[in-house]
Amino acid sequence: MRRRDSWRAARAAVLVALASALLVAAPSASPASAADPVCTISAKLVNSCRPWVGAESANYGQSTFRARMLEHETRLGRQLDIVHAYLGAGATALTPDMVTMAKRPGTIGLYNWRVSLNWAAGGGDNATVNGQIDQMAASIKALGTTKIMLTVFHEPESAVSSGGSPSCPTLKLTGTGGTTADYVNMWHNVRERFDALGVTNVVWVMNYVGYVSSFCMARDLWPGNDYVDWVMWDPYPAVGTWAAVVGSFYNYLTANSDADHDFLSKPWGLAEFGYIGTNQAAAYAMYDDAARAIHDNTFPKLKAYAVWDNWTSSSHDDRVGYTQGHVLDPVEQQHYNALANDPALIGTAVPEPTDQAPPTVVRLTPEDGAAVSGTVEVTGTASDDVGLESVQLLVDDSPAGSATPDGDGHVTIAWNSGSVANGTHSLRLWARDTSGNTALSDPAGVTVYNADVEAPSVPQNPAASWSRGVGVTLTWSASTDNLAVTGYRIYRDGDPFTTLGSTDTEYVDDDVANLSTHTYAVAALDAAGNESDPSGSRQVTAGDDTAPTIPAAGADLTAPHEATVSWVESTDNHDVAGYRVYRDGSPVADVAGTVTTWVDDGLDDVTSYTYRVSAYDASGNESDRSDPAVVTTTDSTAPGVPANLRAVSAPASVSLTWNASTDNVAVTNYVVYRDGLPVMTLGGTTTSWTDSALVGSTLHRYQVTARDATGNESAKSNEVARTVADTTAPTAPTRLAGSLSGLTVRLTWTASTDAVGVTSYTVYRGGVAIGTSTMPAYTDATPPLGKASSYTVRARDAAGNTSAASSAVSVTVPTDKTAPTTPGSVRLTVGTTGTRQITVAWNASTDNVGVTGYYLYRANAKYKLLGKVTSYVDTGLRAGTKYTYKVYALDAAGNWSGASASVSGTAR
Repeated sequence: MRRRDSWRAARAAVLVALASALLVAAPSASPASAADPVCTISAKLVNSCRPWVGAESANYGQSTFRARMLEHETRLGRQLDIVHAYLGAGATALTPDMVTMAKRPGTIGLYNWRVSLNWAAGGGDNATVNGQIDQMAASIKALGTTKIMLTVFHEPESAVSSGGSPSCPTLKLTGTGGTTADYVNMWHNVRERFDALGVTNVVWVMNYVGYVSSFCMARDLWPGNDYVDWVMWDPYPAVGTWAAVVGSFYNYLTANSDADHDFLSKPWGLAEFGYIGTNQAAAYAMYDDAARAIHDNTFPKLKAYAVWDNWTSSSHDDRVGYTQGHVLDPVEQQHYNALANDPALIGTAVPEPTDQAPPTVVRLTPEDGAAVSGTVEVTGTASDDVGLESVQLLVDDSPAGSATPDGDGHVTIAWNSGSVANGTHSLRLWARDTSGNTALSDPAGVTVYNADVEAPSVPQNPAASWSRGVGVTLTWSASTDNLAVTGYRIYRDGDPFTTLGSTDTEYVDDDVANLSTHTYAVAALDAAGNESDPSGSRQVTAGDDTAPTIPAAGADLTAPHEATVSWVESTDNHDVAGYRVYRDGSPVADVAGTVTTWVDDGLDDVTSYTYRVSAYDASGNESDRSDPAVVTTTDSTAPGVPANLRAVSAPASVSLTWNASTDNVAVTNYVVYRDGLPVMTLGGTTTSWTDSALVGSTLHRYQVTARDATGNESAKSNEVARTVADTTAPTAPTRLAGSLSGLTVRLTWTASTDAVGVTSYTVYRGGVAIGTSTMPAYTDATPPLGKASSYTVRARDAAGNTSAASSAVSVTVPTDKTAPTTPGSVRLTVGTTGTRQITVAWNASTDNVGVTGYYLYRANAKYKLLGKVTSYVDTGLRAGTKYTYKVYALDAAGNWSGASASVSGTAR
């Protein structure tokens, strides 16, 4: 223990020398006092005094990682504690910029690495991926004592394949990564290969999405308490508060921590956070709420806050200081700067003293050069000044078993030598202490000699099937062998395709072309090279799992309540079967693959609608949705009609009152009409008006309309009149005369006179009222045919006084049995593209009395009864549809002409 005591003494001397640099004022930024704590950084990179401040930043004009982070710091006015970056599948080394930033004093590199898009390929059986893992391990190990935070495939919830999470049986999963078990196996393989290569400068971070819908996957995806150092997640509030969104997963982890999922024993942090709504005031509040939570210690386990300061084609514009519409907003930058420069997040720290001495491990048996067979006991001793974590047996540098030393440091590990081929192999013991330090014993070269001429049994129950996003999955029952099955060989189309490990009973072939056919079989192998006969073959035809390209879409407001969505055609490896239109995130229409427009009618006033379009093929593969296209409707709805207009007359005025109207936005004005003309405009809250300074007994009629701010005006209210004392009836109409006009009767007479004014005339036929007129003329359009009718007229004034009847006049109307001539030269004019209308025209028919109208037929059925016109514009048609028309002429007696020729046209 002397070595550790001397280290403490040296550290104490350093602390005394650097006291002014190490003492941190928290939460005040004033100079430290004797009572202020010394802030330290633990071996797991936890600051004892404050949370870390970090960021991922891009799309500000800088192309390299280092330049982007320095630009962010310039806007922020301080150095970041954590710099966040991403490494894609197939990466084999940290980039030079990642190395530079990780080695910068006071900076921690948080690097997210997608080891393999197919998690099963990262589980240890794929030699290519294993090689990439080993190269990445060497790159990180080359940092020396510089530690980084490393995540293995961040946000795995979004990549879990259908049915791949046992705890979420009803959750619709559409990822292509694999099952949660595949993810855990991949993490274990990465961690164990790093350990075997002596990498000790990695702090392992489990980075969840942390969305409510995927909480149920968190426990299934947990790599294990011994494999994780930090827990992080990525909250993005949109409508809820920052505290609510962060707190939902925080509370879930707290409530669901147990012995096998010990979340609570780890520090927590936010690997990404940002605002994805459209309310900038809420964006400001997010940063303010975060600062408040830090001061109130609302989330004490949060030890890191890293903002996502970026904008990609598939994400919201989450750049700090920009709106979702990509408009610069310096106020948001100010709120973020206030958070990141809060005194509670400022201060230096030094690493805690750590155990840097490796353990001691010695292999005892078998000796170097020994010949072995069957089960071999490998023995040795291991010790450490602090404590041992485990001892593993490495055969040819691959793990082959582990054990815990007894109280005297002795360890024994049983090894089945039949699990490897006969020949020379290297045996070593590998030890790891509780601080992560490792050591290797000297190797022993042993010769394995297992006499084995018996092949394993044939794999049984082979089955193969193709599934979208996965490929061909081949399964079989495990084989047996007199010693041990060491692997399986997959045959595709009769040729050896790949070799798997001894415990595998499933293989996924993700390298199959769409609609290709392959035949699969599997054989078992043992260490002596014996191979079983192949299993029964299984033929599989792959479907189509390639989605069409993303359509480029736009939307325009083509009518007050109508939006037209249009897009550029997508392409597909076969054919695009259709397009799906989404409105505000929900599907609203599916159209054929030859259609590139869709009309959305019935929209609400003063409302924004967001449209996206995806393409899908006949196999059900759907592309990602297009970028959003937004339209906003205006106010085209008129207010309601003012109801219950009432009038109270006085000798020189009329006082009007009415019930208030309603509007979808607001009533801004009322307009009073007198005798059909507007005389006064009032405010939207006024529901009365007096028309003053009227003279005499002149009759006036009033109506009221309502208007809104856009200028939409309601229909006129009920009509009221100025009432005057009038008991004198008008004079009787004189000189009543009747004449025939075709089969109608035209009546005229000399106007009556009245003390105030005649308002109307009532016409009687055979003593029965048949209509009224405000003029001294009237046409009886439906007189009895083939007989004489007697007519009289009476005059009426505004007070309701009625005159005596005029003298009678008799008119005889003949019977009409002659039909009009057939309409001729029927022709169509198809509107331009997008109008969706067709104009039908024809030559006028003739009749012995007179043509009274035409009947337009569409698709050989009655469609429109028209007046005396010779054309009609048919609108609102469906583009691409053929329409057929014909026309009949009618007269007043109800006689129909013959049908015109039929004509057809296709709307556009």
